[in-house]
Amino acid sequence: MATERSLAALLRSLQASSSFEDASHLLPTATSFLSILGNPLNLTLLASQLLSAPALWDHPVDLQSCRKIMSVFNTAAIAVLQNDTTDAPRMPYNRNRSIEREAWVKAIAQGADEKSPRWRHTILLGGILLGFEGQNRQGLPRGIRIKLERALATAAQLALEELHPDAGIEGNCITMVLNYTFELLSDQERASLNYDRLLPAMVRSVFFSGEGLEAGYFLGTIDQDVVEAPGRSFGGTLRLLHTAIYLLSAQGLLYLL
Repeated sequence: MATERSLAALLRSLQASSSFEDASHLLPTATSFLSILGNPLNLTLLASQLLSAPALWDHPVDLQSCRKIMSVFNTAAIAVLQNDTTDAPRMPYNRNRSIEREAWVKAIAQGADEKSPRWRHTILLGGILLGFEGQNRQGLPRGIRIKLERALATAAQLALEELHPDAGIEGNCITMVLNYTFELLSDQERASLNYDRLLPAMVRSVFFSGEGLEAGYFLGTIDQDVVEAPGRSFGGTLRLLHTAIYLLSAQGLLYLL
């Protein structure tokens, strides 16, 4: 009963928060609840709220915001896996779930509902796939993993079909999620993606977005720093270019290209 009251308070706080900064302070608590709740309906409700709460989404959204939400699902999945496989869990959350892992995945996945657009669904599905299967954790039975991979590929495909040619954060987010999870998808699911739609979104994300190269504005600075050296070679520092590549990697926009 105490858990239900605390969950209700969390949901009210998500609805009442007036800014992303305020709501983001609730994300660690949300992560904890996702890892300990045993009622599938409560899990679905909380997952749905994380994809639709106005304080989290009714403002200009950037990749950092999307990554924070994805991290909630990723970290919760890791906690569930660790709590199921050891008597001394490393994650600092209570162990009081009474739900099987397959039912947990299904309940969380059902939070990707009509209250949120499909591109946000990739955040949820990609987060839990990465949590269970990233870094060779192999935390899901084969049947569940196949279903989760298919759900992610389907969500990404549907989101791509809805994508406006000049889409901003939507395309950036899809690119980021697929960048993190592409190696976890089977060849069949990779082949199901519409690359005619994905490639333009990737190019816009990498070369034109604020988290990417921003249309190459930094090239002017690099050009001023490149000089012809003896032997008809070019010298000068390229640290700005190296920094740009590093930032693309950190934002999750680079490796699909």
